Amino acid sequence: MTTMTAPNQYQGAALPNTPETAKSLIACYLDGETMQDLACLHGVTRPRLYQILLGQAPEEWRDAQVSHAIDRLEQAKERIDAAENALMLAQAREGAKIAQFELERLFKRFYGPSAELTGKDGAPITVEVVRYGRTIEGETGVDMGVSTLTLPNK
Repeated sequence: MTTMTAPNQYQGAALPNTPETAKSLIACYLDGETMQDLACLHGVTRPRLYQILLGQAPEEWRDAQVSHAIDRLEQAKERIDAAENALMLAQAREGAKIAQFELERLFKRFYGPSAELTGKDGAPITVEVVRYGRTIEGETGVDMGVSTLTLPNK
């Protein structure tokens, strides 16, 4: 496997694993550089870049990934609107699905599924816990959550 590298200050030396390096990489990523371009520029592998980003600036890296995913989702929506044939539409929909998938995992607060349960009428579901059998005290009874009916032991 052959990789192309451009001359730079890190050529032949390890890219420093520092917060400053991570912030610089994130800034370049947000300015449109791909991870492959950054790896080639610095003469390292993409996994090495991810190691630096996750180790030195995990929250900032996640925020940058969220920004990219939102941009990809918006671009996919535009391509859906501009699709001229079924193939273009299918490709745009797939791009939107991938971006939504990433956002559901990276930015759950806004894009994650809601776990709110409601009944048929839209009202919240009320659950009553009913327990049959022996209680902790050893008595047999029915616990309806509000009052307890004690039945004689058989």
